[in-house]
Amino acid sequence: MELYELLKQFCYDNLDDDQYKKCFLYVALYPEDTDINKNDLLGCWEANNLLFSENTMIKGNSILHCLHQLSILEEGKSMDHVKMDKFIRQVAVYITEDYREHKHLVKASKEVKEPPDVHLWGEMNRISLGDNKLEKLPDSPDCPMLSTLFLQKNLCLKRIPDLFFKNMKKLGVLDLSHTGLILLPPSISSLDSLKILYLVDCKNLRNLPSDIDGLKQLETLDIRGNAFNNIPLQIEKLSCLRRLRVSFTKSGNESVHLNYDIISKLPKLEELIIDVNSVEELPNEMVDNIIKEVATLQQFKSLKICLSKKVAVVIEVESGRSLHMCSPETAFALYLMKNSSWRDAISAFEFYIGCQNFKVSQFPKFLKYDKYIKYCNGASSGFPFPDVLAKADAFELVNHKDIKQLSDFGIESMNVVQGCLIESCDAIETIVGDSAVLPNVEHLFLKYLPKLESLCKGPRPNQINDSRSD
Repeated sequence: MELYELLKQFCYDNLDDDQYKKCFLYVALYPEDTDINKNDLLGCWEANNLLFSENTMIKGNSILHCLHQLSILEEGKSMDHVKMDKFIRQVAVYITEDYREHKHLVKASKEVKEPPDVHLWGEMNRISLGDNKLEKLPDSPDCPMLSTLFLQKNLCLKRIPDLFFKNMKKLGVLDLSHTGLILLPPSISSLDSLKILYLVDCKNLRNLPSDIDGLKQLETLDIRGNAFNNIPLQIEKLSCLRRLRVSFTKSGNESVHLNYDIISKLPKLEELIIDVNSVEELPNEMVDNIIKEVATLQQFKSLKICLSKKVAVVIEVESGRSLHMCSPETAFALYLMKNSSWRDAISAFEFYIGCQNFKVSQFPKFLKYDKYIKYCNGASSGFPFPDVLAKADAFELVNHKDIKQLSDFGIESMNVVQGCLIESCDAIETIVGDSAVLPNVEHLFLKYLPKLESLCKGPRPNQINDSRSD
């Protein structure tokens, strides 16, 4: 007990802001050793009214940064995830046992087979029963104050009583991921305050209730890893939906069909994530149609396509005419861009090919370009997207393995390039082997090119302003 009090003083009492304390305690709801997606955590904080700010995402990220700086949270499996040390988590659970303002019932990762006594449910603001062996739940618990319910990772839970959700009017976050559910109970439609619903990897779940429009405030729906081979038609009734995450798995010779028109019927949609197991499951015409649909949405920000659950491409559409794309995998980007008709309909683009980080440009901030390409970690001569490069007014080449001169990408491909930056390309000896290459270049930036001998084998173009870094 003394140790808990000492740790409580370090990681809780020393937090000056009560808002930070509440967010810290919320993280303890997750099962031990859980890698928590930052955006999901921010969404849960927001849904529980823990972020008192006009811009909740900025405030949430500020709190995350503070908790990380204090070592209360640590980096998870990637830069997009955080974890809480098990001892600090135990302290947080200890604190919530006597926390009057928000009562927590945390029984995660305890091998629990029976649900807690029904009278306890009615006293709680948040309940976490994730990562257990629950087979059943109370018939109709009276939970007037419940705002978060975590039931994820209960694979033995195949059925939820029909009236289970009837008396949970304030429930804002519900996680039923990784359960054995075959269907959802009718009472789920009574959750008219629900903002976040996670149904990830419920492999036996084949459809959503027909009256799902009862979820009037639902903003996030994650149904990846289920038995759906299409976007359920019922989703078009969710007019407040901001984030939709779906997946498609091809079964044998069965083709995957996407209800494209549903996307444009979600007026507040900001983010769409699609998981596929292989590129063949998402043909070019499907990508074209998806982009055309999201381009009609005024608030849309990001389309992510994940290959085997790893982000393969991020596509952002702005004002229907500006396109941003980032893909760590060059081959996947090539597959998507080949013969894609949407490229002709846009007036501005930013493509980050082979890059791990989105929107990280080395060009000086005072230089602005409408059509920009950054190509990283290439290993062969010839640019994989010459027709796209032919339209670019800025080109950045980073960490290319083999190319000896920029001319190898083709004279006809760089006629309109005005700004060019080349960095960490160990094999480059000459920038251009022909003065006709880069005829309109105005700014040339060179960084860390150990074998560079000359800028140009022929006459040097007069208009080039170059900046070199040894």
